[in-house]
Amino acid sequence: PSTNPPTQTHIVMELVHFSHEHPLFFKEVRNDKGQKVICRGCQNSIMDTAYSCGKCDYFLHKRCAELPRQVKDPIHSHQLALHEDSPYGLFTKYICNVCRKVGEYSFNYFCSPCKFNICMSCFMGDRTITHKSHEHPLVLLSRPAFFYCNI
Repeated sequence: PSTNPPTQTHIVMELVHFSHEHPLFFKEVRNDKGQKVICRGCQNSIMDTAYSCGKCDYFLHKRCAELPRQVKDPIHSHQLALHEDSPYGLFTKYICNVCRKVGEYSFNYFCSPCKFNICMSCFMGDRTITHKSHEHPLVLLSRPAFFYCNI
């Protein structure tokens, strides 16, 4: 039998992300000052692990860091591109075409020809609802419907 103590392997996950100039490292996030740690991608609190910058206060949830740069989403007819800020320029606000809320300093998907934005809450959120008037779940779509609403 071996008398050597077991060794611990530390896996370092490093990420070069388009939204930040320094490398990001995946690790446990703790703020000893009692302040909330906020994800730069979705603007929600980070409670456990995240990608973070060792040089500045920049944090991303794993799911936000791994978002694809381009998506084809059923909510819009064209391909959408991921932006780190407003696609209209620095310090410029945008309006999410789904929830109609104002966005500014978070990731969003954008269609340039249509000027269509979708915020991260709407993109990552549940787009189905159930309603007592219909037996199946209803899915949010952003396209012309070829039927009349029964309600």
